[in-house]
Amino acid sequence: MITLLMLSVIRTLIVILGLIIGTKAFLLQRHYPESRGIFILLGLGFITITIGVTLEGILFQIYHVDILVVHAIESFITALGLFLILCAIYLNK
Repeated sequence: MITLLMLSVIRTLIVILGLIIGTKAFLLQRHYPESRGIFILLGLGFITITIGVTLEGILFQIYHVDILVVHAIESFITALGLFLILCAIYLNK
């Protein structure tokens, strides 16, 4: 029970941090219009990772989906988010 509580607290922290970073990236694109695409991709990347973490928790804790399936889904979504962040980095040449 305590492990599940710790997992929920950590996931909540990840969601909060991901939303803050994603929102900040979206807001920065207004201040730096020449780098608009970079900040949009960064924001999308972090929001995508945050969605993956949230979805993993929901699928496992509420819907009791098999842990391997849940990890596979979350890993795919995290990889997609990281790919978006990588694209943003390569756009910044």
